[in-house]
Amino acid sequence: MYINMIVAASYFYFNWSYFMLVSKVLGYPPLPKKFAAGTFLVNYAMFFICSILQFNLLVNWGLFFLLLFGESFYYCRREFRPALFFSMNGILYGLTINIFCRCAVSIYSSQPLMSFDNSVTSLKAVPVFLGFLLGGIVLHLMTIRKTQQSFRVVLDHPGHLTFQLEIMAGMFLYLYLNLLLYQTPGNSVLLKLWGVKSCIFSLTGAGLGMRYSLKMCQLADYREQNREIRRKIVQKEQEERELRSTAYYDTLTGTYNRQYILEQLRNLLQKKIPFALCFLDLDNLKGVNDSYGHGEGDRYLVIAARELRLACRQDCDLLARYAGDEFLILFTETEASDADERVRDADERIQAISRSGAVPFGMSISYGTVDSSMAADADSLIAAADEAMYRRKRERSSG
Repeated sequence: MYINMIVAASYFYFNWSYFMLVSKVLGYPPLPKKFAAGTFLVNYAMFFICSILQFNLLVNWGLFFLLLFGESFYYCRREFRPALFFSMNGILYGLTINIFCRCAVSIYSSQPLMSFDNSVTSLKAVPVFLGFLLGGIVLHLMTIRKTQQSFRVVLDHPGHLTFQLEIMAGMFLYLYLNLLLYQTPGNSVLLKLWGVKSCIFSLTGAGLGMRYSLKMCQLADYREQNREIRRKIVQKEQEERELRSTAYYDTLTGTYNRQYILEQLRNLLQKKIPFALCFLDLDNLKGVNDSYGHGEGDRYLVIAARELRLACRQDCDLLARYAGDEFLILFTETEASDADERVRDADERIQAISRSGAVPFGMSISYGTVDSSMAADADSLIAAADEAMYRRKRERSSG
């Protein structure tokens, strides 16, 4: 009677440790006492009935696995794969330690393995007590944070979880077949040592499989982190391009803005790269805004910018909107006379568009071009080009 109570207490500890591990790994609330007590009573009743009916150990442990899986399935909120993972761990450690204790006690007591089967005359009480007690201790130790994290990592990777389940299933079936030893007559020490070896092999195989699965999961996480980092880098580069576009481009005309052209102008002067600078002004833009509205004024700016861009060489010259109706063009490594000629052609095209009736107002530009050697700094050079532009505008008005 007392030995049965001790064995029952050891199994209660094993059962409680098992569901405590499941609860902590899955981040559930503390294990409900009613659930722990209920599963213990159901499982221990099954063991008791199997002993009374003298089922062999294959039937006994087979039924225990099915029962443990069903309870785990319910406790894991009807999620199949986590339930199978936990029940495979529970049955594997429980069976391994039980077989080890049966073989160890058999060797120590010089009793045949058949004496530790599930019969009425069985001497199994001591090894069963030790098996569930040690199994409960092992499961309790597995609730440490590191093991919990390892289990969570594997559970979060279905592909690698499948591999680990296959490994544990193989180890369990190997141990399960070792239960046939308890139906073997004789008192062979070799058979007992074979059982001990099988336990060591199974736990080692399951441990190595878990270690491999964990490493593969970590590698998969690293790859995912790298993909996320690359995605963020691409996103950041895109944001930087958009910021640069906002910082350096005029949104209406699509040309560079004042800030950018001044930076490039100073850079060319510092590097002493020869260029021609053209300062341009749209004639009568204010009159167009006043008479036709700012929409038509914007249209004037867009048409002028388009034609002036045609006067620029790609990747060589820079066109920028300097102020409301003013533009600057940097013609790198170009004589002022050549730059003047290109701008004059652009002016003729702009005037031709207005004469064609495409717009209800006249369009033309005034411009002045200077050579980079005329001034040592950007402000002086712009002022010189501006003066040249006004001089030409006065000459056009007087002419």
